[in-house]
Amino acid sequence: GDYALFSYDSFGILSYSVADLIEPLPEGIDPTKIWNHQGGVLLYDYRPEALAELRLRDIPEYADYGGGALYMSLVRETGKLVLYAAYGVAGVLQSDWSDPANPVVMFLHPTPGEATAVATHYGRMYVADGSAGLTAQSVNIGGIQVAHNPRAGVDLHFNTKALRVAEKADGGVVVAVFP
Repeated sequence: GDYALFSYDSFGILSYSVADLIEPLPEGIDPTKIWNHQGGVLLYDYRPEALAELRLRDIPEYADYGGGALYMSLVRETGKLVLYAAYGVAGVLQSDWSDPANPVVMFLHPTPGEATAVATHYGRMYVADGSAGLTAQSVNIGGIQVAHNPRAGVDLHFNTKALRVAEKADGGVVVAVFP
């Protein structure tokens, strides 16, 4: 695509133009030192400008939640580009990034633990949820239930672990953990 999304802890979720990210630096600028300040004065700054920033704490109804965006999952659902971002004790933030300069908050999904990573597959949201373990929820977009295939297996990647999750016909779930 033409843009990239990053989850960056307390900075929230940021979108950048790929063209801005790959723009060459001026001659003599070390790529590991793209900004510099001394004594509180900014001497130079060649960091790309974000198209948009979405921070949970900047949204009045969620301002009391601390922490930042952690691992995320981006999917195309019902014609929208939907991002699910783990947000610690706040749960999972669902937002529409179809327009990378104007993201729209859709819903904050509370979870019983502390969401550290999220993956989505066939209408289910799987959350690495701290002391609550692995939790799963159905998701919908604007009141439309996303299609769910109960027998489709899904590979989830959380930090350094990979999980294979499959639902059985009787509603049970089988989980295999891979290092």
